[in-house]
Amino acid sequence: MTPESPSDLVTRLWVIPLVPPSLNEWQSMHWGPRAQLKNRWYELIWALQHQRDTKLPECDWVSMSADIVFKTKAHRDVTNYAATFWKIVPDALQHVGVIRDDTEEQLHMGAIRFKYEKPPMPNMKGTTRIAITGAPTLRLMALDG
Repeated sequence: MTPESPSDLVTRLWVIPLVPPSLNEWQSMHWGPRAQLKNRWYELIWALQHQRDTKLPECDWVSMSADIVFKTKAHRDVTNYAATFWKIVPDALQHVGVIRDDTEEQLHMGAIRFKYEKPPMPNMKGTTRIAITGAPTLRLMALDG
């Protein structure tokens, strides 16, 4: 059985109680608030990575797709949100040890879709649902003897 056989893959669905900023918002932010926002995403992903039912092992590669869920159907450019999603989330996965690097060999980028639903709390802009499938890194144990 190879590491990429379907029975060896691990899949998780992570729900982040934020939407990524649009590229326009991201580029116009002062570096301080931008760093705070990125750190907030890192903290939320770190928390998911440290829960038993949402933890991912270290992976040779991951494949991701996401639904960015807004509360209104206002006109939005999907590429503006995808750009910041694909910057923030892979960096966070590397930061928490799921992948060693966000190279094309280790990160397979899937679809980013917009959905529209009432958020669970009225003051929320929306949520991001991330589907992640990964091939766990195989570790060979040295035999003493």
